[in-house]
Amino acid sequence: MVGNLVRLRLVRFGLVGASGLGVNMLLLGVLTSGAGLFYLASALLATEASIVWNFVLSERWVFRGRRDRGRLRRFVSFVAVNSLAFALSGPLLWILVSGLGLHYLVGNLLSIGVLMILQFLVADRLIWGESRPLGRLRTARAPA
Repeated sequence: MVGNLVRLRLVRFGLVGASGLGVNMLLLGVLTSGAGLFYLASALLATEASIVWNFVLSERWVFRGRRDRGRLRRFVSFVAVNSLAFALSGPLLWILVSGLGLHYLVGNLLSIGVLMILQFLVADRLIWGESRPLGRLRTARAPA
């Protein structure tokens, strides 16, 4: 049962992430092509906007039953984790675009995709996590 709940949260987290990716990609395109910002500056702004988007949806849909800690604490944790993720995906984006010559939207998509599972694990365990050890996903079975 616990495994099914984790899978359901992973699917929901993925759907929220996909919608956040849409927000991110749209803002990245508008800020870079429309406003003329350098793609890395646009990526940072688009990432921050999509972080807020993803937090709200995660709070209300993915992890809605977990209200044991304060919302502000979860928000600060979520922003910190996702900003740290940008610290990893930003250089990857630069390598893909400036180093390998990919279009900035393709590079952004690839760099974000690399970090999605890591972000779920951190969010599931540390931000909305229940008080259980990181390695224990299943409850103990009663003897037969």
